[in-house]
Amino acid sequence: MGWDKIALLIILTGMIWTNLYYKFWTNPRRIIVHDVILYYQYLPATIIYKDISMSFAEKNQEFFKDKIWAQKMQTGRSVGRMTMGLAVLYSPFFLIAHGLAGPLGYPPDGFSEPYLIALIFSSVIYAMLGLFLLLKLLRKYFARNVIAISLLAIGLGTNLYCYTTISASMSHAYSFFLFAAFIYVLDSWIAKPSWGNSLLIGLIGGLIILVRISNGIIFILLPLWHVDSVHAFKSRLKLLFYKPLNFILILFFACLVFTPQIIYWKYVTGEYFYYSYGGERFFFNDPVFLKGLFSYRKGWLVYTPVMAFALIGIIVLFFRNRKFFWPVAVFTVLNLYIVWSWWCWWYGGSFGQRALIESYAVLSIPLTAFTKYIFEKKMIFRFFFFFIIACLISLNIFQTGQYRKGIIHWDAMNKKTYWDSYIRRNFRPGFDGMLDKPDYEAALKGDR
Repeated sequence: MGWDKIALLIILTGMIWTNLYYKFWTNPRRIIVHDVILYYQYLPATIIYKDISMSFAEKNQEFFKDKIWAQKMQTGRSVGRMTMGLAVLYSPFFLIAHGLAGPLGYPPDGFSEPYLIALIFSSVIYAMLGLFLLLKLLRKYFARNVIAISLLAIGLGTNLYCYTTISASMSHAYSFFLFAAFIYVLDSWIAKPSWGNSLLIGLIGGLIILVRISNGIIFILLPLWHVDSVHAFKSRLKLLFYKPLNFILILFFACLVFTPQIIYWKYVTGEYFYYSYGGERFFFNDPVFLKGLFSYRKGWLVYTPVMAFALIGIIVLFFRNRKFFWPVAVFTVLNLYIVWSWWCWWYGGSFGQRALIESYAVLSIPLTAFTKYIFEKKMIFRFFFFFIIACLISLNIFQTGQYRKGIIHWDAMNKKTYWDSYIRRNFRPGFDGMLDKPDYEAALKGDR
């Protein structure tokens, strides 16, 4: 077994052990909460209660008050705020749980323990599938020992670990898998633009958008992947537009995947396209790059410092592998611009910049390129790099535990509370009084 597969086994063991240790499925208020309610509710509504309008929740408001969240329409129907992509990805695990719940003596209502267990381990499975696809992709370009370090850094050294354990069933481990699948198939499509690969890119890309529409920025990789010069870019455009059949297939299947959402919107709202976020919006004229990177509230490199190596790796790609530099650099800049233009750039209650987790699939390439660069240096540099990676993995795992306890607050951290609670296992008296609560109303108006 190669070092890269051993790394996957270590990550899988860590994720499973953490979930078995905490047993969050025993707490009915732990798994299907917050955004997960909005993602998940399509499944019980459709499969169990046979009412996609979700009006059934009104007949038993006490039971469904924290299980079904839908906005009441003038039509009398209720509409879900989130799109249904996560429900599609949850569905195989939901169906297994639904089939087992009754025979195991649990209520087959969509919310008992079998459903919660299924949701938790679905996030682990999708995350591991994403890491496995990255392993397969990276093996084309890097040695196995280099890949192993990168996989460990992403799987245990970033907030992906948090979103397969402490906050399992949120969207990010699932989107991470989809991003990894997209670039894995895209890499094969570039070598052989077959109908089958075009179909897969369309289906995966459509699912990415169905989970989170803004993640459709992943399609920018289509004209840029493996492009290292103006001539190569022109050749790619020629492939896409002068021989358009494969491109048409990609668009067709992407639209096909999104069609159920359009049908649902039309059924419950009377409109084919419906914006369910009310006054929430992007401020594209004011992206908060510095806060997004370095803020103690939720700065990416403050809470996920290992990804600094991926950003440095983009520079390494410029000098060593231009065919990856341009797609990764352009995607990263545009993705950060979109993510940090959202009114709530800290994305509510979360550990670190959760909206960036899916992009770690793309950033695995510069991270591995930087790791390879270090491997070519003297032993002292390699040892120092290993030591830093090990420390950052340990820090991430420790801070994930702090986040579970609230020692790292979900949205109100500042410089004082961060350093006061650094490497602490318990609260210091007066911690709550030092927190810096964000002003959500002001942020909605652009004062972020």
